[in-house]
Amino acid sequence: MNAAWLSIRHCPERPGRLALRGCRLGTFLPSLLVAAGLALHGAARATPPDFKSFGRAQEATVAVDERDILRIWVAYVGQGDGILIQFPAHDARAFGDRPAEPVEVLIDGGSGGYADADRMLQLLRQLYPQGEVEIEHAVITHQDQDHVLGLTRILHSADVGIAQVYHNGLASFAPGKRGFPEKGRPVQSAIFEFDARNNVIEQALGLLEAKDTLSEKFVMGELEDLRHATTEGELTGVYGQLATALVSKTQPHPVNGFHRVRERGPFITEAEATFARGMSDVSFDVLWPPAQLRKYGAGWSETVNGTSITFRLRYGDFEMLFTGDQNEFSEKALMDELTVSGRLDLLRADVLKVPHHGSKHSMPEFFRAVAPVLSVASLGPEGAKSKLISGKGAWEHPSEEVIEWLGGAHRVYLTELHERRFDWATIDSAAKLERLREHAHVVVETDGNWFRVVEVPADAGSVDIPSVSQTVRGNGTRWIRAK
Repeated sequence: MNAAWLSIRHCPERPGRLALRGCRLGTFLPSLLVAAGLALHGAARATPPDFKSFGRAQEATVAVDERDILRIWVAYVGQGDGILIQFPAHDARAFGDRPAEPVEVLIDGGSGGYADADRMLQLLRQLYPQGEVEIEHAVITHQDQDHVLGLTRILHSADVGIAQVYHNGLASFAPGKRGFPEKGRPVQSAIFEFDARNNVIEQALGLLEAKDTLSEKFVMGELEDLRHATTEGELTGVYGQLATALVSKTQPHPVNGFHRVRERGPFITEAEATFARGMSDVSFDVLWPPAQLRKYGAGWSETVNGTSITFRLRYGDFEMLFTGDQNEFSEKALMDELTVSGRLDLLRADVLKVPHHGSKHSMPEFFRAVAPVLSVASLGPEGAKSKLISGKGAWEHPSEEVIEWLGGAHRVYLTELHERRFDWATIDSAAKLERLREHAHVVVETDGNWFRVVEVPADAGSVDIPSVSQTVRGNGTRWIRAK
């Protein structure tokens, strides 16, 4: 990645804020400095190629109004997912006597390791360095640590507020709670994690009923249900830590809502409609999970991943699909459900957030149904390991099969690895793997008519991005025509 952008952004009303919050773009540096920059970084500023395989019109520059840009930050959070959607400036909303601000949606927050747990929080503070940050909506796709640990850290911060939180209904219950046995393996069908050495249950998703459906007794509902479960000590694990942080948050204000999400149910679109201004042309379609939660695969991990909240964002002609950690079991169930109801076309999208960090545990049919022009996979050092170095248990994210199913390496952007044309079978030394690593925030920008991808260095002191009139080879794409 070659980051050598020479634009200045300024916001007289709120110094330090980026143009994405409605501030106007500044001017370029004097022409002499620009010329010097081009001399030093000529190759980096070349125009990205026009890929015929995209099947879309592509332009190096288009007449895009900065105020119309919706940005989706697929952040580098180490191992895990952390995504921030920033609505266009024209969807700004005022909070009391505070200046009007566009709406934001936070999806998960990473991270699989404690060393990276604050990365999403740090990104928020880099984007908004001048004080309190207000996140209108936060989505917990599912409860794995590499999706919720960073969100827990954000909830503990005193300078970031979260108004509404959405979840899939699953929770991690302590043994002996809500009728679940405390020791030994349950006599009934159940989903749980078991410590065989000590013959004890570590945590439980709950007991199953007919057709492998989860008993409603173990499905978490709204905020009061979460408060009750936390007060009674019913929750455990990383989910219990998340729940405690959520219900105890007071600064800068408490969380107002905790809402269970299900297919075709109310979501961000409906919540925003309660405000007088609402949203002009941004909407969300919830595709998963179903109203009745069930078991997937062998048990705990497949069920937790397979129940990931999956939704489609629409802005004008642009569409992006968010999938959490969907797997082959839930992808098939989702496709079957959409096929029966005649809505399989809801999977189609211009950009896909690749399920489960590019894991091979997916279906090629699912990717064909989405048919994305571009895809983004969020991964970290734990996932991006080679079997030749770390043994058979290495995940090797992203899978070479997934890259092929998505149309090739030039159509997939990664947060952990810079080099896209690699073969896991050739990565047999730590030095080779290290040469591939380059941490990046992958940013999708769109005005509803055109979209592009921009890569921003994750470990730099700045998160500034090229202006809408700039395109940098090696750090993203041309502007691509949306559907």
